[in-house]
Amino acid sequence: MKKVYGAVTALSLAAVFALGGCGNQKGAAPASEKEPESKDVVSAMEIDYANPDFEYEIPDTYKSTEFTTPQKNASDIISVSDANGATGVTLSGSQEEGNTTDYYLNAFVADSKLNIAVNSEEKVTVTDKNADGTEEDVPYSEEAKAYQADLEPIAVNSDKEEVLVVTVGDTSYNIHVGNDMMPQLETRSAGPAEDGVYSFAVDKFFFRVNTDEEIIYYRNLGCIDENYKPEKEAPFEGLMAENFKAVDAPEDGNRYYTYFVELRSDMRNSQGGYSSGEYVIMDENYKEIDYVTLMPNTDENHTHGEGYLDQHEFQLLGRDHWISLSYTGVFVDNLPEDIEKNKDGGAYVHAGIIQEVQDGKVIHEYQTTDYPQLYETAQEEFDYAKTTGQPSDVQIQGAGEPVTLNIWSAGFMDYVHVNSVAVDPKDNNLIVSMRNQYAVYKIDRETGAIIWILGGKADQFGITEDQQFIGQHYAQYANKDIYDNDSVVTVYDNHTVLNPKAEHPTRVLTFTLDESAKKIKDFSAVNGKDLDGAFNDYTIVKNSVEHWCTHCGSYDIQANDSQVIGWGLNALMYPANVTTPILTEYNGDTQKVTFELIASRNPNYQSSELPFSYRVYKNAE
Repeated sequence: MKKVYGAVTALSLAAVFALGGCGNQKGAAPASEKEPESKDVVSAMEIDYANPDFEYEIPDTYKSTEFTTPQKNASDIISVSDANGATGVTLSGSQEEGNTTDYYLNAFVADSKLNIAVNSEEKVTVTDKNADGTEEDVPYSEEAKAYQADLEPIAVNSDKEEVLVVTVGDTSYNIHVGNDMMPQLETRSAGPAEDGVYSFAVDKFFFRVNTDEEIIYYRNLGCIDENYKPEKEAPFEGLMAENFKAVDAPEDGNRYYTYFVELRSDMRNSQGGYSSGEYVIMDENYKEIDYVTLMPNTDENHTHGEGYLDQHEFQLLGRDHWISLSYTGVFVDNLPEDIEKNKDGGAYVHAGIIQEVQDGKVIHEYQTTDYPQLYETAQEEFDYAKTTGQPSDVQIQGAGEPVTLNIWSAGFMDYVHVNSVAVDPKDNNLIVSMRNQYAVYKIDRETGAIIWILGGKADQFGITEDQQFIGQHYAQYANKDIYDNDSVVTVYDNHTVLNPKAEHPTRVLTFTLDESAKKIKDFSAVNGKDLDGAFNDYTIVKNSVEHWCTHCGSYDIQANDSQVIGWGLNALMYPANVTTPILTEYNGDTQKVTFELIASRNPNYQSSELPFSYRVYKNAE
C-alpha cells in the first residue's frame, strides 16, 4: 500500500513553541467471524507497506513565538502566586478602560494560600473581605516573603465575592478572587446528588465545581490568543483550550489534571471537527509538569515524525504512560475494488492515529487507514473520486453571519472521525468510537485486530433500529465496580449529525453486552427531551432550557445509577431563545435531575464562536 502524508497536516514539533503565558507555565473493514480475506486486517502489525516520514519543519516564527501574557500588575507593585505552585496564578487588569486599581486572579485554587508580594517601601496592609461580609487582616509570611491569604470556594449562585484589598501608602488596590472575563455559572439541584466535583471547560476557562455548588478551581486560558498570528486565514477565530479533566491514574494512583490547547486554528477542518495542538499534564497542585505531542514513530508500518495531537482524546494511565489521538491528511491507494478512485488512483482522507506511549517510547500505534473496509462502512456519503488533497472554499457558520473561507482540509474525506478511545478495565483492550461509522469498535491493544463492532453497517450484535446511534461521541465501559462481571458500554448518541431532527433527539445509551456471543443482553436510553423543563427558574438566562447536542458531549454512570451528562455543542441550530446546560446529573432510580449547571457568556468576552463544553467529568473529589 502506498500512503503519502500531507505536508501541511503532519508537522514536526521538534521545537514546538512554548505556551509561556497564561501565568508561569512553560513557555479495513472490520475483521469478521469468517476466515479473513486478503483485505481483512487481523493484526495491524502485519500490514506490509512503506510510509514516508511526514516530518515537516515549523517556520521559525512559530518556534520563537510564545503565548506570553505579562502580569498586569498595579504599577508593578503587586504580584501574586499560589503557595503550592499552581500554574497560571497571576493578576490581570480590569476590562474597564482607565481602571488601574482593580485586578483579577487569572487562576484560583480554593483552600490554598495565595502569596501576595508587594514591592514598595511604603506602609502596606492587606485585608481579606470575605464574601459573607466579614473582614480579616492577611498576615505576612517571612518564609514566603509575601502576605498569605486563605482563599475560600466561590459560591456559584451568589453575587457576593471575596476581595483582597492591598493598601500601599495612600492607594488601595482590589484583587478580585473571581475573574471579570469568567462565564456566569448557575446551578440548580433537586438533590441530593452524589458528592463529587465536576470538571469542564467553557469559553477558555477551566472549572471544577462541587456538588455544594462551589467553584473550587478555575483558570483563564484566554491569553493563548494574544500573540497568535496564523499564517493563513483560519476557519475560526482564536485557539481552543478544551477537555479539562481530573485524572486518578490507574497505574500509580496519583491525581493529575490534563487539558488540550490548540496551537494551529488554521489547520482545523471545515466544521472544526478536529484540531492541532498538544496536551498538558498538571500535578495534584495544578502545576504543569509535561507537554505532550504525537511522538515520532520508527515502526516500519507506521513511520512518521513528530506531530500535533487532536483534542478528542487523551487517556493518562500513569505519569509517563498515555494514549493519544491525532489526525493527518493522507493519500491512500488501498481502497476496496468497488470504490471509485480519484485521478491519482486512490483518495485523500483524514487518517486517525491512536498512539500509546510509555516512558518516552511508542509501544502501540494504529491508524484508521490500516483497515481498508472502513472506507466502505462510512455512513455519510463520501465521494472518494472527487478528493483532491487541495484547499477549496467552504462556508463556515459561527455565532454571526456565515463566512466563506478557503480551507485546505476540504480536499480530504473525514470518513471515520475517531472521537473517543477507552480501555476495557477487564481485559485492557480498547473501545473506539468512530462517529462517521455510527459504530463502536473493540480493538486488540496488542495486535490491532478488531474484536467486535457495535452499530453501523458492519454491526455484529444485531443492533435494532431503536438502539442504533447516529453521529455519536464518547463510548466508554461503565464503572466495573458497579456492574460486577457484566460488560456495560455507554454511548453518547447525538443522533443529530448535520441535520438535527426533532424526532431524533440527543440521548444517552447503556448497552449490556455478551461479548463472546456478540449479543445485546440489555439496553436502556435516557432521552434529552424528557429532561426539558426540569428547572424553569434560572436567573442568568430567560430562555427555555433544552437538552440536546449536535456535536461533542459525554455520558458517565456514577454510583446508585446516577448519570452525568455533558451537553457539548449545538453547532448548527442554536435558537436565540434556547439555552443548553453544560451538565446534568440524572438519577435513574428516582428519575429526577439532581444537579444541573448552565453557563452564560460574560459580556466582557467577545467571540463569534458559540460557547460549548467538550466533555464533563465527575470525580469523588
